[in-house]
Amino acid sequence: MWADWSIDMTPLIQTRIAKTQASAGGNCLAACYCAIIDRPELLEPLSDAMEPAKTSDMQRVFANKFLQPLGWTVLTLINFDDGEEQMSGPSVAPLIHVATGMGPRGMHHAIVRMADGSFHDPHPSGGGLHEHINRFDVLVKLTRGE
Repeated sequence: MWADWSIDMTPLIQTRIAKTQASAGGNCLAACYCAIIDRPELLEPLSDAMEPAKTSDMQRVFANKFLQPLGWTVLTLINFDDGEEQMSGPSVAPLIHVATGMGPRGMHHAIVRMADGSFHDPHPSGGGLHEHINRFDVLVKLTRGE
């Protein structure tokens, strides 16, 4: 039997906007995760759980600590290729995933990308990503073995 990759997703707008690259505070990554798992009510609690993180790696560690008891985990693929051809994210197609890279405001940003190449940007401007995608996050539903 083939896997069913269709999901119900609630597009979310981030509720916290970073003012500068040096300042933490934006919650675009949390908004993307909550959108994909269709749990908009978790946006603020997940954002709070991820807030102490000082690096993007630690954001994902804190996100996993929050999401795993709820039956989800984040798998991250790091894109080491600097080529522009990587913007399409062929390594994760046809999965719905989070793509991170530089946004139009000159700060790191996260968007949800669909299997068909369309995307949802949680920032109110909807500007997407403007440069090389450096990470792809896939959210995986955990199941318990019998």
